Amino acid sequence: MNIAYSRYLQNALKHSTLTDEEKQGAHAFLKFLSTYKPTGLNVREPDFYGYGDAFGQYGVTYFDKQTLEDYGIDPDKLDAIQFDQLMTRWTEEAHDMLGSDVCDIIPDSLDNAIQALGFDRESIEA
Repeated sequence: MNIAYSRYLQNALKHSTLTDEEKQGAHAFLKFLSTYKPTGLNVREPDFYGYGDAFGQYGVTYFDKQTLEDYGIDPDKLDAIQFDQLMTRWTEEAHDMLGSDVCDIIPDSLDNAIQALGFDRESIEA
């Protein structure tokens, strides 16, 4: 079980209104879950989007020059206006894709922004 989630459950249990006997049973079950490895199932910890889907909200993503470089774009090949246009459009595209079935929102929204602005991707690649 995810350690952070386990601690969250233990903290909630500590502040619950259960009797001491009920808390002992719950603690024993949490201990069991900490080492439980199901057989025949492909179980893994959810990724960023899995947690977002489960909670109906997603973590913050920060788009900056480093993020562009991480996705293969050289920000130095853009003038100030192009950079501002791309960053604005990228943010808009990513926002529009939230809640969709798209798995790779960040790179796909960058591709959409580049295409929408009519930039030649090869000319701005790192």
